[in-house]
Amino acid sequence: MLVQNHHVEWGLKGFIVLPLAPNNCVCYVQGGCRRYAIVKQIYMSDAPFGKVEWAVLVSPIRDRFGKFLTVPSKNFGWMLYLLQVVVGEIGGDQDLFFLSIDDITSVAAY
Repeated sequence: MLVQNHHVEWGLKGFIVLPLAPNNCVCYVQGGCRRYAIVKQIYMSDAPFGKVEWAVLVSPIRDRFGKFLTVPSKNFGWMLYLLQVVVGEIGGDQDLFFLSIDDITSVAAY
């Protein structure tokens, strides 16, 4: 049975993930690449042998840096790159997917 809870928080690898700001932007690794997503909902389900499984419904953030971004100077663009700034667009409802809590590596600032 899948139980939805909008206000669940848990300590994950030393940080808290929530579907509410400011802890709702997470970093995860997919295919060896670092990606970012916004947490929409957190789900908990009972697993066999008394265990609990967690799943996170997220909306991906697509990196638009260099594609649709015009910056005033090359130096400014280079600084954004050095600071690993992600200039992105949050996906819509059709892009939502489930992410395992084991894949989440950190909470990202925005």
